[in-house]
Amino acid sequence: MANDRANQDAIDHAAHLSVLDSLNRQDFIRSTTGQKIETSNQFTHNWISSDKNSVVLGADPTFDPNGAVDPIRESWTELIPADDGHRTVGCGSSGWDLGIQSEKMEAQRLRHEARRSS
Repeated sequence: MANDRANQDAIDHAAHLSVLDSLNRQDFIRSTTGQKIETSNQFTHNWISSDKNSVVLGADPTFDPNGAVDPIRESWTELIPADDGHRTVGCGSSGWDLGIQSEKMEAQRLRHEARRSS
């Protein structure tokens, strides 16, 4: 029984990675909470705002949005790529895009949690 569960978990994990790859998505971890957040795999350095409503996506490892992006209302925490064998692809740009994704991120998180709990 345990072996069957392990095999099914491996199949589920591989399917999840395949879906992420086909959608150009990747799981990232919010280091302060351990929460998984799904964002684009086209950017290697992602940050989430303190109110959890905004994500800054970028490729420049030296950029820190703290003090540069909405410094009056927000602080930013860098998201860590999930160590699940899914590799990021650089976007080839040194610019940063700001994405306001609160409802979309929450819906994705809920779908992800529902899949993991079933």
